[in-house]
Amino acid sequence: MSYNLFQNSSSKKLVITQVIFVLIIAGGLLVFDKFFNQKDVPAGEGTDNKATLLVDFEDTQRMFTGEVVEGMTILDALNASVAAGRTALVYTVDSSNNVTVTKINDHTAVKDKNFSFYLNDEKIATEDINRTGVRVGDKIIIRLE
Repeated sequence: MSYNLFQNSSSKKLVITQVIFVLIIAGGLLVFDKFFNQKDVPAGEGTDNKATLLVDFEDTQRMFTGEVVEGMTILDALNASVAAGRTALVYTVDSSNNVTVTKINDHTAVKDKNFSFYLNDEKIATEDINRTGVRVGDKIIIRLE
């Protein structure tokens, strides 16, 4: 009988040790996943990492919604929407890193009408659209004024 009691005690210790080992491994995997498997979303911005770009001309309105990546600018968002929407975009960047947009689709900037950019209803100088960052939830509006 003494041998049988010893065998049950050893089996119980072995099972308890195995359960503890499995719990430690599972906890380690959860911690690893939480800290090392993060998405490329700006801190504190939630899970829906999109922004909206609206082209609002007198005869044309088009809306694009797309993913925001770290370091994205208004010009980057415009280029992404052009690629997605099969639209034409003509712009230049001068030696001072200032942007001039001359054409979007069939609309051309002329002396009395230029492209205006708004970020969350705040006007942004066209020359700065390559330096103005875009964040999750932002709304970009382009008008010919």
